[in-house]
Amino acid sequence: MATATARDEAAPGIRRGQIEAVLNRVRPLLRADGLDIALVDLQGDGASVRLAGPHATCGSTPLNLHTGLAEALRDEIPDFGALQLLVTPQPWERHPPSAPARGPTPCDQRQAGARTPAPLSDEVVVGPSARMQAVFAFVRTISESESTVLITGETGTGKEVTATSIHEASRRRGRPFVAVSCALFSDEIVESELFGHTRGAFTGAAHDRAGRFELADGGTLFLDDLDDVPLSMQVKLLRVLQDRTVQRVGGSHTIPVDVRILAGTKRDLKHLVASGTFREDLYHRLNVLSVLLPPLRERREDIPMLMDHFLSRYCRRRGEAVPAIASAVQDAFLRYPWPGNVRELEHACERMAQTCTCGTMRTGCLSMTIMLEASKQPTLEALPPEAARGDATPFSLDARMREEEATLIGWALEASGGNKTRAAALLQIKRTTLGDRIERCGLNA
Repeated sequence: MATATARDEAAPGIRRGQIEAVLNRVRPLLRADGLDIALVDLQGDGASVRLAGPHATCGSTPLNLHTGLAEALRDEIPDFGALQLLVTPQPWERHPPSAPARGPTPCDQRQAGARTPAPLSDEVVVGPSARMQAVFAFVRTISESESTVLITGETGTGKEVTATSIHEASRRRGRPFVAVSCALFSDEIVESELFGHTRGAFTGAAHDRAGRFELADGGTLFLDDLDDVPLSMQVKLLRVLQDRTVQRVGGSHTIPVDVRILAGTKRDLKHLVASGTFREDLYHRLNVLSVLLPPLRERREDIPMLMDHFLSRYCRRRGEAVPAIASAVQDAFLRYPWPGNVRELEHACERMAQTCTCGTMRTGCLSMTIMLEASKQPTLEALPPEAARGDATPFSLDARMREEEATLIGWALEASGGNKTRAAALLQIKRTTLGDRIERCGLNA
């Protein structure tokens, strides 16, 4: 809150000298960046000016002037960027207040924009799970904001895709979106990458170079893997976030930047703060708005939609029709724990699109890792009904194990084109053992 006061005697006849004294204090404050509301009050014992900044509650009086100052400032209102002028009468004034409208206020524009948010990025696949529906409903809500967003999620959960969606649904869409992984650079290089450097700042710095903050000026900067930034760099990052200025390595002057900051982390920063490896003040500066992306294993109902999305993408790139997916393949995908989350699932779909040579994607198109791990991680749907309900009714473990064995043998035979020697090698058993198990499982190959 900025305040300027000019004291003079109170009287119904306000002297021009008093008004000029107030104007001299009002003008620089009204021209301050980010000003939403200005309240100019001519009181009985003087004149005071109160300015509310960009985080003030939106109201319908962007500029509120008592009549004496209003008349003096009326011609200057457009210069201050005000869209509306409301005059509050003094007790000695007998005419009613007037409110000549000059169009919608900034608050009206923001509220109108919030009612019609831009669509999410085409890369976003919002599945049917309640958790992801809630996440992206919140993403749509915060996109129009200018506040910093902290996006937390395991590797491969889609932090950059989420950041891209926030940018493309914001008022900064159409301006630069710069994403940088802080884990890619050494402690010595990360400062130059983020803030830039001048010629001769260090060995190899042959030219001036703008950093990521400057490249994102006017747009959005996504700082991924922020949990890997060293403490020495966290101090400098905090200063930039506070001052919105950067100083290139080797430079002597600061450069103002207008960027919205989105930060990504794969670890809970609160735990890092508690362990002393992350600054608490920087954590609070980043954690204005927070988005938590759940791992894929906690939202398995999204897997079929993600499979369709990625398979369609890679088949289109190859100019091929999307083949049908065998139920055994989808079952394996639902069982597999996906430690690499959506990114790993995407790569698995790309592999299937490359290796599928028939009209249906079968288990032979899957990697052995997925098949073996999937057999160890049955979902509730894969269990017998009585076990899925939690009933105490016994079921045959041997029969269940034979079913799993038959599934893996069928996968190996399909992957090897019916060659038992190769199938045995895939399963890491002897060929004779494979023959015995094929006969025991009743498989004809």
